Amino acid sequence: MKKNGTTTKGTTRWRCKNPDCGSSTTYRRPDLTKTREFKAFHRYVTSTRSLTEIACDAGVSRWTLDRRFEPLWLIDVPN
Repeated sequence: MKKNGTTTKGTTRWRCKNPDCGSSTTYRRPDLTKTREFKAFHRYVTSTRSLTEIACDAGVSRWTLDRRFEPLWLIDVPN
């Protein structure tokens, strides 16, 4: 794979170097997504802002954040 410009969104586009293939794709970064979700969760837990306000900042619905935060409530925090 080699870089092949960007999409209209600004995401890097990759193209297969094999002349018979030539497929084009973009890659997602799940580590960045999880980091962003954890930061939003930390902001929600440590501030006085409501879940609706945090969701509005993230550009998603309250129910989406509720679903994304569900596994984060199970993290064991040391005393």
